[in-house]
Amino acid sequence: MNNQKTEFYQEQIEEEEKKFDVQSYVRGYIRYWFLFPIFLLAALAAAYYYIQVTQPVYLAKATLLIKDEQKGLGGSSDIIEQMTQFGGNKLVENEIEILKSQTLMEQIVRELNLDVSFEATDGLETIDLYKASPVIVKPELISEFALKNPLTIHVTDSLHYTINEEGIQYKYGQKLRNAWGLFTVSKGTESEYEDVNVLFKNIPNLTTNMLARLEIIKPNIKSTVLELSFEDTSIQRSRDVLNKLLDVYVQSSLNDKNNEASNTLKFIESRLGLITGELGDVEKDVESYKTTQGLTDLSAESNLYLQNIQANDTQLNDVNIKISVLESVDNYIKNSDNGAPAPATYMINDPVLVTLLTKYNELQLQREKIRSDNTNRQPFAGYDQYTNYEYGSGDQRKPSESASWP
Repeated sequence: MNNQKTEFYQEQIEEEEKKFDVQSYVRGYIRYWFLFPIFLLAALAAAYYYIQVTQPVYLAKATLLIKDEQKGLGGSSDIIEQMTQFGGNKLVENEIEILKSQTLMEQIVRELNLDVSFEATDGLETIDLYKASPVIVKPELISEFALKNPLTIHVTDSLHYTINEEGIQYKYGQKLRNAWGLFTVSKGTESEYEDVNVLFKNIPNLTTNMLARLEIIKPNIKSTVLELSFEDTSIQRSRDVLNKLLDVYVQSSLNDKNNEASNTLKFIESRLGLITGELGDVEKDVESYKTTQGLTDLSAESNLYLQNIQANDTQLNDVNIKISVLESVDNYIKNSDNGAPAPATYMINDPVLVTLLTKYNELQLQREKIRSDNTNRQPFAGYDQYTNYEYGSGDQRKPSESASWP
């Protein structure tokens, strides 16, 4: 029964294929031949318009080697090996999170002054004037109006400029106050463009946008080399962002190490001062004993006795140092939230305790950085608002276009 249905369907399909006439099908489209060149021209015009109005995006890349300082530690015990086996090596992953942190990127934005950008138009094309603008704007106070509306500066000559459609000429270096806020315009580099659009950007929003364009990957899972790439409409700006990111990252790491070394140095100095005082007291006691007993020279037995006393004092000092170190570790763990100084790991002989304490310090640093990132991600107006108002007809308040700084 199923075979008969299959044969029946196949016969119907073959009959429909025989009835299909290719020439008739093509002739049905040929009747509208005049539409094909129209559609082709429209597609070419749309492609040309898109190419003109869209800015090209460039990709800059950099590589970074993450050094594992824990590889030099020998004598790992079974407990440490088990921790590494179950916890995994999180060194590279932690450094990636640090590189993509809000704090580092915001520092880059502020140091490179990326919150103010300059553009010019050439027909339909938009030209990014990063490090090539004829004017430089240094803002002090920026209003919400400035974040939504670009400021147009027209260069009139080598000493003067105008703003938007105003006819008032201003000198370079003069401080201005208007609806955009309070800022100073200075002369930039030589440029063929005389009309410059100045865009003010909200720093937290710009930081988030730049982090979205930053990509960090690990090409080889067995290595600690990272590949960083950043996309931007300016090839020079993309390079500057990556270079500045590496500089800021290295400086941040150095600051952390300097803090730890400073705490260790303070601890060593305090212990040296205590030991020096104890040795001085012992020498004074020996000298006083000699003076009171009228001894000018000690016998061999007395020398041996003093040597034993010194050896016992040395052992006692070592024990006291270990106790002090353990007390500092205990105090650091109990008061880590109150900013207690990190203990000196160089004075600890137990490799297990050294490794555990080092991991604890790393986790504390990560927590502080994450806490700082969370604080920076809170809603933030970005800039102080300042807007002049003047009264017009009908008692309606409107923002003043511009006014020179008194």
